[in-house]
Amino acid sequence: MKDIKIFIIGFLSAGCIFLMMGQSKGNLGHIEVKSISVKNSNGVETAWIGSGDTGVGFLEIYNSGGEKTIYIGTGASGDGFMKTFNGRGSITTYSGTSDEGFGFLQTFNSYGKSSAYIGTSIYEQGLIMINDKYGEPFWGEVAE
Repeated sequence: MKDIKIFIIGFLSAGCIFLMMGQSKGNLGHIEVKSISVKNSNGVETAWIGSGDTGVGFLEIYNSGGEKTIYIGTGASGDGFMKTFNGRGSITTYSGTSDEGFGFLQTFNSYGKSSAYIGTSIYEQGLIMINDKYGEPFWGEVAE
């Protein structure tokens, strides 16, 4: 019995020494993963960062009910964008770079209908458009 105690104490002591030797006080260096998922205390995913099927990176943030509230990523054309959503999952803003390479900001009402657009036209001019509650154009102006 005494030999088993000594054996276990020796084994645990050696394990502790190996753990202390592996400890690093500095930078962890380069960490490489396929994705990172963050879950709250209820097991609901609240954040996810990773790559899509086409190899582009993106970040998704969710509320406590699991509804997506923010999406930041890279489109198929390689340009960045960000979308925000309300608690019902309807888009509320879209900001990013178009396929043509210019920036824009688009807002949506609580039902996901486009309410306003500010950005650059295909002719490199400033553009503002205001829509009605159904997403139909109401007023617009292009800088000339």
